[in-house]
Amino acid sequence: MIFIFGGYAQGKLNFALKKYGLDYGDVFDAQEKDFSGYGGERIINHFEYMIKKWLEHDEDTIKKTDEILDVLNSCVIISQEVGCGLVPVDEEERRFRETVGRANCLISEKADTVYRVCCGLGLKLKGGDS
Repeated sequence: MIFIFGGYAQGKLNFALKKYGLDYGDVFDAQEKDFSGYGGERIINHFEYMIKKWLEHDEDTIKKTDEILDVLNSCVIISQEVGCGLVPVDEEERRFRETVGRANCLISEKADTVYRVCCGLGLKLKGGDS
């Protein structure tokens, strides 16, 4: 599994498409679809929206993330880094940020390769040649 994370609008998806020779047909967008619609796409984009949906249904997000990683073990997972900046006043937004951060840590731990993307440039933090 390959994990790519970074801030909002930093070119994470374009980096993944170019790096791995894929196109938009290979992308499952969790912002637009529920995971029940996953069809085996190679890239899972906006993983943070899966977390948001699970939180809205009071599901154990870390357990769900751990379980879903078995299904996505050959995928590129892309998630936004949401923990930088001002701490939100809204309790739900703070909970969301903390949970996404914890899920990103779990994904990073289990991933073979991890990139942080900033300004369209990927910095490899973990892994071999992939």
